[in-house]
Amino acid sequence: MEIVYFWVMDNQLVKIRRFTGRSKNTICDWMNLCRDIHVRLFNQIQPFGGPGQIVQIDECLLRGARKNNKGRFRLADLKAAVIPRQEHEEDTNRNYGRRIGGPWVVGLCCVLESGLINARFFVVEKIDKETLHQIIKNEVLPGTTVHSDSWLGYKGLSEKGYVHGTVNYSKNFVDPETGANTQRIESLWRSHTLKIVKKMCGTNEDLY
Repeated sequence: MEIVYFWVMDNQLVKIRRFTGRSKNTICDWMNLCRDIHVRLFNQIQPFGGPGQIVQIDECLLRGARKNNKGRFRLADLKAAVIPRQEHEEDTNRNYGRRIGGPWVVGLCCVLESGLINARFFVVEKIDKETLHQIIKNEVLPGTTVHSDSWLGYKGLSEKGYVHGTVNYSKNFVDPETGANTQRIESLWRSHTLKIVKKMCGTNEDLY
């Protein structure tokens, strides 16, 4: 149980070995078991939401904090030789280094009747309409009110049985007419994405 405790507390293998005195193989076996349990439980979860319920959804670049090619990305000063320019990519924002691609994190959350918050996160390589709509279809019940930003990838949700409210962050954090916002999901995942980015800092994209 001590290995499980230290794993839950997000300790690295080296520290767990020092704290427990257990062998590397023993710790690895227990860590893999803990991960397998999480995966099995996650695969059993049911879609949430429903009529009268609000699900917030938003996306974040795992290696940075901005999208739409605006602002400065974390690790965006890598040389062009490390991250080659794509054929369709414009040579803009040169002072900010090369633009870095995914993966992205898509997060959804819903406040349950008990007051608890049900949050789910998915790592994807792109946030196009097909990807976002498939995640929503799999995780959110029809009739749910879905709040998102004005990213075009969410367009068309109203035609698929959802009540879709959007907020334009260039103007407001909360839509003054509908009250649509994504503040809860952003606050929930900020610490998680920053932790992941910190751990992967300097890691080649092919390795995560």
